[in-house]
Amino acid sequence: PGSKPGIRAVFTNLAFIACVTQVLLIYAEAAATKWVGIDWREGSAIYYAIHLRHYADGWVAEIFGSQKFLLVIAAYLTLLYQTVFPFLIWFRKFKYPLLVAGVLFHLGIAVFLSLYDFGLALIVAYALFVDESWAKRAVMLMPDVLIPRSLRAARQ
Repeated sequence: PGSKPGIRAVFTNLAFIACVTQVLLIYAEAAATKWVGIDWREGSAIYYAIHLRHYADGWVAEIFGSQKFLLVIAAYLTLLYQTVFPFLIWFRKFKYPLLVAGVLFHLGIAVFLSLYDFGLALIVAYALFVDESWAKRAVMLMPDVLIPRSLRAARQ
């Protein structure tokens, strides 16, 4: 009986570490793969992505298809973000700007490429990197409608 909470804590911490590691590997692998591909270094990868009917609606290509400079900038910002995220997320100075940039980045992926599940999954995964004190303050600011009844009393 006395050792069970200790074992639970160990497994909880291992699961947390595994989830954080998974997010870091997603970004590290995505960055490494993109740096190897010529389309990302040329800045044309986003152009190709927005012209794929499977991912993007026609309006995205109509609006942004002729904006080559903007697409090249977006490609390089993507490369930069995915390259630095696994390293800079550990520094308080960079953590929240990276998370805000990531939320905007993944909202863009969700809206412009119609990859809603992917965008939402990564945004939710960012909760792994938020300090507990910040999360508690955020919950305190949330309207009651967004908080399950079972947790409302604990918030008081």
